Amino acid sequence: QLLQLWLQQTSVTAGDAVCLKCQVAGTPEIKVSWFKADGKVRSSPTCKLEYTKGVACLKLSKATKSDIGEYTCKAENRIGSFSRLLNLYLCKNHWLFRLMSPVRFECRVAGSLPIEVSWLKDGKPLSQGEEFSMLYDDNTAVLQINNSEMRHSGEYTCVATNISWFKDDMEIQSSDKYDISFKSNVAVLCIKNSQVIDSGRYSCQASNEAGKASCDISTVSKLNAGDYLCKATNEAGSEFCKAKVTVKEGTATFIAKVGGDPIPSVKWMKGKWRQVTHGGRISIEQKGQEAKLEIKEVTKSDSGQYRCVASNKHGEIEYPYFTVKLQDYTAVEKDEVVLDCELSKDVDVMWYHNEAEIKASKTVNIKAEGKRRVLIIKRVGDKDKGQYLCDCGTDKTTATLHIEESEFIFSPPGIPSPPIELHVTGASRDFLAIAWKPPQTDGGAPVRGYHIEMCEAGTEKWMRVNSRPVKELKYRVEEGVTPEKEYILRVRAVNAIGESEPSDISENVFPCRPITVPSPPVNPKVKDYSRATADLVWTKPTKDGGSPILGYTVEMKKASAEEWKKVNLDDLIKQCAYRVKGLEEGVTYRFRVFASNMIGDGEPREIPESVTAQDILIPPEIEMEATCRDCVTVRNDGGKSITGYILERKEKRAVRWVPCTKSPISERRMKVTNLIPNHEYQFRVRAENDVGLGDPSKPCRPVAAKDPIGEFAVTTLLLRSSSGGVVLFCFFVVELKNM
Repeated sequence: QLLQLWLQQTSVTAGDAVCLKCQVAGTPEIKVSWFKADGKVRSSPTCKLEYTKGVACLKLSKATKSDIGEYTCKAENRIGSFSRLLNLYLCKNHWLFRLMSPVRFECRVAGSLPIEVSWLKDGKPLSQGEEFSMLYDDNTAVLQINNSEMRHSGEYTCVATNISWFKDDMEIQSSDKYDISFKSNVAVLCIKNSQVIDSGRYSCQASNEAGKASCDISTVSKLNAGDYLCKATNEAGSEFCKAKVTVKEGTATFIAKVGGDPIPSVKWMKGKWRQVTHGGRISIEQKGQEAKLEIKEVTKSDSGQYRCVASNKHGEIEYPYFTVKLQDYTAVEKDEVVLDCELSKDVDVMWYHNEAEIKASKTVNIKAEGKRRVLIIKRVGDKDKGQYLCDCGTDKTTATLHIEESEFIFSPPGIPSPPIELHVTGASRDFLAIAWKPPQTDGGAPVRGYHIEMCEAGTEKWMRVNSRPVKELKYRVEEGVTPEKEYILRVRAVNAIGESEPSDISENVFPCRPITVPSPPVNPKVKDYSRATADLVWTKPTKDGGSPILGYTVEMKKASAEEWKKVNLDDLIKQCAYRVKGLEEGVTYRFRVFASNMIGDGEPREIPESVTAQDILIPPEIEMEATCRDCVTVRNDGGKSITGYILERKEKRAVRWVPCTKSPISERRMKVTNLIPNHEYQFRVRAENDVGLGDPSKPCRPVAAKDPIGEFAVTTLLLRSSSGGVVLFCFFVVELKNM
């Protein structure tokens, strides 16, 4: 049950404090909110919301014009809600003065200069004179009635008009370059030492409580000269005012001094490439070392950059000039300011601030980067404002630096705003996992942590989950989670002042066994490969994610490429093996494999080593079997044709094998000489192909070097190849050398 007393209409004088009260009673616990036409009223440095002992109070420490209006106090609990309206009025200030005594009104004005102040009595303007004295000094407007009389009673209003000037939509401030004034209802902008860079669209804007008005300032030419007629109209009628506009013609003169032996001739350039020639409005003269360019009756089309190029028989020289000019800069106190410009060639420059030369220091850094020149000012202050000039000797560029004061607004600390972007990151039969982002404001005091609250969906019984604030932006709720029930969650931020309003609630979450994608396959590798194929094998993942694995996908890419391409385009691979076809011979590839289930694709596992598509080459092996007839068996040529053989020997009891030839021989018959009589020898053979030298064959049985019996003695070695079943015979004759 709720009971709320009626609110009464309240009025307050501008600048005074006011308290709007509402007495509320009822059960169960009641929540009170305040609303205004523009939305819910929240606590701020000037607005405090309190609710104690059944009394809700909205306190305004300093009522202003913006505070007037209709307020709504709303009380609610789970039984229902009531609301009541209240109108807050702002009373005008009243003063009582003694007749014939001076009366003084003061009004503090804030805004950008220049500010024009005027006074109204009952809506009509007042004029300076014997009766009224008006003064505006140090942002304070003063109106004094020198001898007050009954007829001076009424409503007095102070009106401040703000005039602003803009160049290409950027506000202009008073400085050494710009002089801004406002006299006799005329706003004047004076640009000193105007340059081409000052060309642009200028506008003047006036503003007050009634609104804003602006007008653009356009350049004029001779075509704009003539008589102009202005018509002013009001309820009383119309009146015409005639004005005459005269546009004076101007002449631009450029003078350059040159030197050299012989004296150089001069040509003038406009922009980068266009040469200026003599004739018509343009006059070019050279007298000795002085060259002059004169443009008469200048027009807007004559604007641009002019250069002087001097040359004689020794060559041509062009004075350096600025291709990129300095730009005006507006900074806040303690900012770092960077002013930069660029020259046509790499030359030394001088920097000046308000005509004083600038030297490098702890707070000022001067850089030269090729043709670019940079001035860096650290932690700028009021002393750094003004005009900056960069001088290369033959050209100059200037810019104005404006410094604005830093605005420090102190507000007493309050509670933080609610956390944002709360979402569920996981759920199972035993836990619920959530994450969020920090509040947009901390209320002026650091956030110490977060409180998590959980509620069964469909009820209003919120339960705090954690006893102490958590520091991280995530939390795993393990206690109080019951399977087969739906839950919603919310989070509050906590600082030294208190805890925030709750975040938006999460989506409904249902505790159950989570199903995720499978883990990566285990130990994938290349089992075999050739110049066109690669055979891959792997072991199934250790985790299937809670759902059976439906199959596998193989991806490959060239070693130099970034993009992976799917190999099995039609269907998933059911086995833990796959042959990749269609490889390009000599190209190096990389492969990876991932598993898939009903949820999706798991993380891929890449095969560590790269594979070059080519046939596997094995050096040839040769075996020599020593029987009654010594035998050599060639079991494999390694996939490549044998290019030669190396025969090696050693004495029976020796360890080291000695080649019988310095280079491989192509024939399979060889005569071995220089043997020691009656010594026993063993022989073995190595085969060679394009890949290299193969392992040696098994040595034959020992053979004694002795005189042959009969006409000759032949030891027969049989060379057998397993390639295609071809049987080859090779004979080695062993002879004794007479010592």
